Amino acid sequence: MAGPVTLRTASLADCELVFDWANDPVTRAMSFNQAQITRAEHVAWFAASSSATNIWRRSAAARAWAERCSSWPRPRQRGAASAG
Repeated sequence: MAGPVTLRTASLADCELVFDWANDPVTRAMSFNQAQITRAEHVAWFAASSSATNIWRRSAAARAWAERCSSWPRPRQRGAASAG
């Protein structure tokens, strides 16, 4: 049996992880809308979510972070062969 689960408020540092979860092939297959989510869509949703709203509105660093999101490297697809 697994240990206890601890919940915490999401932070801006969680955005990339949540993006990866949202675009996981199994997650997409089980979703009403199975299309991949773009980074821009995800950042807009994450910023507007209730768990991030207060952080987002108060933080100049958060606004600067959002501007950098478009330059994130794309995660490597699972099962993709490495080029090396």
